[in-house]
Amino acid sequence: MISAEIERQVNNTFVRCTIGDSTGVVNCRLFYQEEIKKGAVLQMLSFRAKVYNGHIIINTMKANTITLSDEKIDKVELTYNVSAEYWREDTS
Repeated sequence: MISAEIERQVNNTFVRCTIGDSTGVVNCRLFYQEEIKKGAVLQMLSFRAKVYNGHIIINTMKANTITLSDEKIDKVELTYNVSAEYWREDTS
């Protein structure tokens, strides 16, 4: 986890964050869980990638689908941010 900031709404709390690995980084909006914090290595289940205003963002589809991972990430490739690219949504 590169960055994380809490976003509270009426019925739910989310975390807007940037996650990454050796291939690059991507912006996310995840249901809040205590494990989601800067520096954590996470295992995520039940999520989707969506084009929003021309940019890819990862969303979890259900609460409690993220756990801490025992794996280590030696180097995060910060120079390639998938969310910074402009993507055209497939409407077919």
